[in-house]
Amino acid sequence: EDTAVALLSQDNEKVKVPRDVISISKFVSSVLEDLNGSEEEIEIPILNTKAAVLQKVVRFCSQYCQDPMKSIPAPVPFGHPLKEYIQEWYADFLEEIATSDLFDLAAAANFLDIPPLLELTCSAIGLLVMNKTPAEIREMLGVEEEFSPELEEELLMKNRWSTQPACQSLLPKAKHDAGDWR
Repeated sequence: EDTAVALLSQDNEKVKVPRDVISISKFVSSVLEDLNGSEEEIEIPILNTKAAVLQKVVRFCSQYCQDPMKSIPAPVPFGHPLKEYIQEWYADFLEEIATSDLFDLAAAANFLDIPPLLELTCSAIGLLVMNKTPAEIREMLGVEEEFSPELEEELLMKNRWSTQPACQSLLPKAKHDAGDWR
């Protein structure tokens, strides 16, 4: 039997996962490599992620080991739900995730360096915010405070490249809401 890795969560819970399952995490693989192939169970602190999110990561990784997710086109074509591109299990997995948890799952995928999970979560987030106004995105994310005029001007100056015509031509042209990200 494969030796387990215990991921220690932000809320001080251990989430055990077989090494072969979590090996799609480049971060965990690197830690295991640094331990020179030790067969003992090891504990890796993942102190920026709650246990509930780590459990979702483990579910994803377990499924991915059995049936790797199909690649998602980038950018996801406007108006097309992700379920058109991925297997049913992955679409159902997304359906079960609350929007607020989606951002936490993307952050965990990024930290743990799990490319297919990051691809899935970022594609879902991209569809979620596509063609939304800044005010709609703030409302969706529960961001109450708007920038002061001074800070907004400073940010616009620092990021003016993103509003230049060359950059704007890369953005999708759409006249209606993309709809649900699922």
